[in-house]
Amino acid sequence: MADLLEPDIGTAIYRSNDPIENLKIRVKLKKVTSSTILPETIFGKTAADDMELMDLRLKRETFPSVHAEQDSEEYIFCWQEKIFSEREWRMYSDKVNCQTVLEQKYHEEITKTR
Repeated sequence: MADLLEPDIGTAIYRSNDPIENLKIRVKLKKVTSSTILPETIFGKTAADDMELMDLRLKRETFPSVHAEQDSEEYIFCWQEKIFSEREWRMYSDKVNCQTVLEQKYHEEITKTR
């Protein structure tokens, strides 16, 4: 009964016969600011005597934002792919910080990518 009251967060189970090594996840991040949300609110209004809003709406439809591609990032993660954070990058760059076998492996990977 409690399940009916909780909102659906979009989880699902997907079964596949493919090997797990073929799993890839695409992540697309878009920058959202108040300036990108505000025009949607303004353009929702319709008034016959408000020509300025109509002009803005026409400009927006004919000239899409040039910055739309610059404000988004997309990356495809493969199965068990290691992505280093800035802190890990700094830490494993210096061989002195690498004590274990795994840390030494990370150091080698970072030095290869430089």
